[in-house]
Amino acid sequence: MKIIKMKNTHFYLTSIGKFFLLLMIVSCTNNNLRSKAKIKSEELLDAIGNGNATNLFPTKYFPPYKINVLLYQIKNNCDFANCKGVFINDFYEKNLNDIDQLTLIYEYYLKCDSLRFLLTYKLNDSTELCGLKIESIKEPNSMIIDKSKRLWKGADKTK
Repeated sequence: MKIIKMKNTHFYLTSIGKFFLLLMIVSCTNNNLRSKAKIKSEELLDAIGNGNATNLFPTKYFPPYKINVLLYQIKNNCDFANCKGVFINDFYEKNLNDIDQLTLIYEYYLKCDSLRFLLTYKLNDSTELCGLKIESIKEPNSMIIDKSKRLWKGADKTK
């Protein structure tokens, strides 16, 4: 009887081990996609400063005429190439029926204003940019987890 229990226990632990191995593989894949999105977001922000970011915005989410106007204004009116800014944090969104998304949050002191850039990526094979939101850094935002990294420390009450 003891031998059978040991075999069953061994099998049970092996099943748990397989589960944790699978969980680690999924977690590593997720971390790789998150890292890829972070790299892409930094490349995008550098390209905005250099004035050559138009081709980094997928046309299915961003109409070219709107992006061209926005990028021109950010580059020329806000002097994005000479801005000071920080990465605040990322915000992971698990979508059960669709692809998971990751929003990366940056804040910048610019010539035109102090702005927060929220870049959202679909975490699929291509790690595709699917959203851009620009707001004042004075606006509360519930996606900001680490408020200590914020550039503007005043009135930090999230509604």
